[in-house]
Amino acid sequence: METTTNTTTRNQGASRRVVSLGELHERFGVPYTRQHLHRRMRDGTFPKAVKLGAGKFARRAWFEDDILEWLDRQAAEREEVGHD
Repeated sequence: METTTNTTTRNQGASRRVVSLGELHERFGVPYTRQHLHRRMRDGTFPKAVKLGAGKFARRAWFEDDILEWLDRQAAEREEVGHD
């Protein structure tokens, strides 16, 4: 499955890849605990997860393109304050 990250393609009905909590840690290096992620999502400082299924205990995941955009913003903010 091909992953697309641009808005134009997404709006035309292309599939969006979802990322699990494990992938956030392993693939993207996001070190936050589940609780910390929930706080950051609530505060608007991390992308909101999507619910995969019904019920209180349904799994949640994130859209890969949202995570990539968030990582880009983190890198840009880091550059703005002059870190290497």
